[in-house]
Amino acid sequence: MTNEEKILEMLAEMRADISGLKAGQESLKAGQENLEAGQKSLEAGQESLKAGQESLKAGQESLKAGQESLKAGQEKLEAGQKSLEARQESLEADVRHTRVLLEKQEHNISLIAEQYGDVAKKLERIREIDDLRDRVQTLETVVRNHSAKLRELDKAE
Repeated sequence: MTNEEKILEMLAEMRADISGLKAGQESLKAGQENLEAGQKSLEAGQESLKAGQESLKAGQESLKAGQESLKAGQEKLEAGQKSLEARQESLEADVRHTRVLLEKQEHNISLIAEQYGDVAKKLERIREIDDLRDRVQTLETVVRNHSAKLRELDKAE
């Protein structure tokens, strides 16, 4: 083999190597393009995740505000319940006091009813006495008139 043949053979090998390198370079370019597309997709996904995270943070803040509102409402309800319990205790005390007063009044009414009979009897006797007084006064008046007439008759005789 001559030098020229060896050079031609080397050139053929170099061409084959260059063709292989070009094909590899094309493959690397395609891979790089795929990586860049993947990176863009990852970046878009990352942006979507960030937006989702922001949305979750906003939701979390909204939940915290709602929770605070519920706590405030619960505190108001508890205060209202305490107020109602205090009012109920006051009403119960008033009811007990009213019952005691009613029992006293019932006792007083019973006493009055018992005494009424005695008073009614006394009033009847007082009426009888008043009637007798009137009758006695009438009799006294009649006796005086008769006595005066008898004296006049005695004088006339």
